[in-house]
Amino acid sequence: VIGLIKVLVALYYSAEGSNAAILDGFNKLSYLGAFIGILGALTQKNSKRMLAYLSLAQWSICLLALSNISLVSVSAAIFFYVGSSLGLLSVFIVLGTLHEQCRSNYLNSLKGVARYKIPEGVLLLLSILSLAGLPGLMGFSGIALIMNALFGGEGSRRKCRAQPPDPRVG
Repeated sequence: VIGLIKVLVALYYSAEGSNAAILDGFNKLSYLGAFIGILGALTQKNSKRMLAYLSLAQWSICLLALSNISLVSVSAAIFFYVGSSLGLLSVFIVLGTLHEQCRSNYLNSLKGVARYKIPEGVLLLLSILSLAGLPGLMGFSGIALIMNALFGGEGSRRKCRAQPPDPRVG
């Protein structure tokens, strides 16, 4: 993430406006990656493939925030990256232990496991709900910060690129 931030900041400040097409390309690529990742995760029956597509969607959302290049959006991207990494890590660990007992990577094999493995089931549920962006969990906070940085708020691109107010108007 730090390397990507350095590259995008260098592109943004290297030649004023000449790299705008590259930053817009990153922006469009992040929208496409998020769409493919979410659609791919919804259609999977294998849990490891579902996590791979979900990781693609999370990284694309992080890239969307980083392509804005403002202090607010970079801070939101780092917060979102840390939260989604912790959520994906906990889902991966819990699914790994459950699949080891079920001997299958398919989601159908997990039916009824939460009744016997209550702590693992609760951790899996909370982690998935956080990744989905349920209000009150870390995933929602990260998404809310990114949306604030992109579409409103003090450090958003729209307000940074706006024309300064006319001093003659009182």
